[in-house]
Amino acid sequence: MSEGSPSSGLSRAAEEYEFVKSGLPPLKWPSRGGKEVRGKEHEVFFRGKRVWKYQIGPALHPILQGKKLAVREALPTEYLARLTLQNQLFGDDLRVEGALSSGKIVTSQTTIKGGDPVEKEIETTLGDLGWQRIPTQFHSLPHNLMATAWIHPVERVVMVDARCPNFKKTVSGDVLAIDLMLAPANHEMLQLFVS
Repeated sequence: MSEGSPSSGLSRAAEEYEFVKSGLPPLKWPSRGGKEVRGKEHEVFFRGKRVWKYQIGPALHPILQGKKLAVREALPTEYLARLTLQNQLFGDDLRVEGALSSGKIVTSQTTIKGGDPVEKEIETTLGDLGWQRIPTQFHSLPHNLMATAWIHPVERVVMVDARCPNFKKTVSGDVLAIDLMLAPANHEMLQLFVS
C-alpha cells in the first residue's frame, strides 16, 4: 500500500480505510437496546451469544519511540493484524463482521459468562503463558496505559493495555483476554525489554 499520492490528497490511513471498507459488508449503527458499554476504542453491544464491538475512536498500535514503548494511531491493517494475534495467542474467536460508512471496523466475539479478574490473576495468567512485564522506565505511554505493557519473547509480540477491563474471568475461574493492543515485537524491542 502506498503512503498516499499527492494527487489524491489521501493519507495512507484514509487509503487503508477505503481499501478495508471495500472488502467488508457495509453495516449501520445498531438500534439501541440491551446492555451497552462505551470505551475509548469501541462501543460494545451485548447480543446473546456474541458481543458486537463498533469502533468509535482510533485503535492504538504499540511502537518503539527512541528506547521507550509508545503508541500511535493504528492503521486499519494493523488493527486487523491485532485481532488475528489475539485469536492466535489467546484462543479468542474475534470475527470481523463488517465496516461502517466511515470505514470503522465492526467485530464480534463470544459472550463470556463470569466476572472481572483482579490484577494479580491477570499477572499470573500472563506469566504462565510466557509473557514478561515491561518495566515502566521503558514506557512513554499515556497515563491510562502506564504499567500495562508486556512482551512475549518466544512469540515476538508486544502488548499494551493489559488491565482489568480487558480481561474476563469465566465461571470456571479461567482468565481470558478480550481486548488487547498487540503488535509484532521487532529485534530492538526484544533487546530492550526482555529480561
